[in-house]
Amino acid sequence: MGGSVSKTVSNSTNYSIEENLTYKVNDKLSLMADASYYQKWIKRPFGAYQYNRYDYQYKNQSYAVATKYQLGGRDYLSFDLSYDRYNYYFDYTQIETTDNFDQSIPPKRLTYYPGMSILRTSQRKIMALGKGVFYLGDRNILNTGVEYMWDKLVAPNRMENGKASVYTLSAYMQDEWTVISNLVLTGGLRYVYHKEFGQNLTPKLAAMYKLGNFNFRLTYSYGFKAPTVKELYYSYITSIMSSKLKAYYGNQDLKPQTSMYYSAGAEYKQKKFSISVTGYYNKIKNMIDLTLIPTSPEDRMLEVEETMMYKNLSGARSYGADISFDYQISSSLSVGGGYSYVDAKAQYTSEAGIKYLEYVPVNATAYHNATWKALWSHSWNKYKMDVGLFGSYRSKKYYITNGDGDPYQLWRVNTSHTLLNKKKWTFVFGAGIDNIFNYIDDTPFGRNRGTTTPGRTYYASCSIKFMNKKK
Repeated sequence: MGGSVSKTVSNSTNYSIEENLTYKVNDKLSLMADASYYQKWIKRPFGAYQYNRYDYQYKNQSYAVATKYQLGGRDYLSFDLSYDRYNYYFDYTQIETTDNFDQSIPPKRLTYYPGMSILRTSQRKIMALGKGVFYLGDRNILNTGVEYMWDKLVAPNRMENGKASVYTLSAYMQDEWTVISNLVLTGGLRYVYHKEFGQNLTPKLAAMYKLGNFNFRLTYSYGFKAPTVKELYYSYITSIMSSKLKAYYGNQDLKPQTSMYYSAGAEYKQKKFSISVTGYYNKIKNMIDLTLIPTSPEDRMLEVEETMMYKNLSGARSYGADISFDYQISSSLSVGGGYSYVDAKAQYTSEAGIKYLEYVPVNATAYHNATWKALWSHSWNKYKMDVGLFGSYRSKKYYITNGDGDPYQLWRVNTSHTLLNKKKWTFVFGAGIDNIFNYIDDTPFGRNRGTTTPGRTYYASCSIKFMNKKK
């Protein structure tokens, strides 16, 4: 459109820093620590048909420590602790007067000016896991653990009190029993206590039978998924890609989602070739999904055209099959791939424009997904080259509003060059091309796209690895 500044994908700049440390204190005790920082800026033009008054900024940081203590034999204890923080900002480039008010008396509308960086959401997570693995003779492996997860969301003007948090405490025990040399049975039980939804028990049973180069597997498990903080409390109004103005609402009346999962599979493994096939069926109760609801008169006054809310669906189920294979053609060349068929359907409310109790594809799902790869590697003295060709295909992706996403196929080539391979450090250079054939989904703004790739992309990277091993 003449004069338009709208773009499928906006210009962006990002960088990341990461550090990984491992220290072996002695033969029994080892310590690990990780830290990373990531920052990204997305520039959005201001002009005809796209009056963006702010850019986007992301700041992510992650920290983790771990320790492992080897007991007698193969038994060991481990402890992991991690903290993640994901911040999302509006960086204002134009003056904007909002519909939100400050805390003054009388309240005044919040107005933002160019140069201001305003926090929109901050998600913080803490996870602690203590685990013990014990080999009880030659036939039993006992795996036990205690886990704590804390999730907090801070979102000024997007949540009732500006912030909310939940936590989950769980304990589990799993025993792997080798009944005979070619039959292994696994039974497990997890106890979960959630801040908002109380306690729950989730069992799991599995069996594996070996016959020559074949492995046959059967699995049953009961699943439990509590609503996230965002699904419970997070609400906002926005317009994406010049589409209609939409309202999105969390729902504090949500119930936990539970499922009954069954699967059967077979594997065939040789030295150079392996293939696996798995079929499954999953019956889901109180499935949580973002669905269409009537727009309130208050929101219509704000020119909202469509309203979405997280709700428990009347019923849902999915079944499908996964196939994967790997073939080592020679010492330097291998190929592999996978295919997945998924039939996931649910009963949406009549407000979604769907006949009541009719099973329709679950929002944002596709029936067919496939990936493939070819890897080649060769070394010349201290120089090593790795080349990978990767491809992916996805069929039409179904949505309950704004049209379905088109099917697409993408190809990528990646090369890695290990240079100056010293005893204590290594330099690795990488380069490649993403979306080799320059596929671009040109679906109009406001409709769902199969992919938002901007087209053919060239990339490069470099890394230095330091190693200091005791002799």
